[in-house]
Amino acid sequence: ASEAGASLALNGSFFNMDSGEPACFLKKNDTIISVSRYDFKPNYFLNELDDAALATDKNGTFTLLKQPETGGWESMLQYPNIMVTGPLLIWDGEINLLQDIPFNTTRNPRTGVCITEADVILFITVDGRSDQAAGMTIHEFAQIMKSLGCQDGVNLDGGGSTALWCKEKGILNRPSDNKVFDHEGERTVSNIITVNFIEENKQE
Repeated sequence: ASEAGASLALNGSFFNMDSGEPACFLKKNDTIISVSRYDFKPNYFLNELDDAALATDKNGTFTLLKQPETGGWESMLQYPNIMVTGPLLIWDGEINLLQDIPFNTTRNPRTGVCITEADVILFITVDGRSDQAAGMTIHEFAQIMKSLGCQDGVNLDGGGSTALWCKEKGILNRPSDNKVFDHEGERTVSNIITVNFIEENKQE
C-alpha cells in the first residue's frame, strides 16, 4: 500500500495460501487476472464465497455487486475492475440468510466493506484469535454492518489475513498471524484494496 501511494488499505479476497493464486474472479483495468476456483481446499471455497463483488465502473464509481444470474462475472463488461468475494451479508438493507456451516458460525477475525444509505463507504476489520479479541461469526458481522446503517455489505477474506492500514500510522488493527495481540502480525496476502484520498481545492 505504501509503495502504491495509498492513503488507506485493507486485505482483499480469498487466495491459495500455498501458491498465492487468487481463489475468486479478479479483473483489473479490463484484464481478467483469475477466475473462481473451488479445488484449493475441499468444502472451503463454497458458492457463498463467490456471490458478491467490489467493483468500479468506467467512471471510477465504486459499488457492490451481486453475482449475475446468467453469464457469470465475465459478462459484466461495464465494470473494468471487479474483485469477487463473499458471502454477501446485506443487500438493500436486509441481512442475507446464510448457511450454518463452520466458516459462518465460528468466531474469527473478519474484514468487510459496506455502503450506507447516505453512500458512505465503510471499511471494517474485527480482531480475533486472541484472549483480548474473540472475533465474530459471519452472522454477528452482518449485524454490525446493519447497526452501522449499511444498505449493502460484503465479507472479504478474514482470519490471519485481516489487516487495516493507514498512511503515516501503519497497521491500525491487530493481525493475528503472529499469535500476539500487537500490530506486527501481518500475513502476506495475494491482493489488497487501496484507497486514495484527494483533497479538493477550496475557494474563498
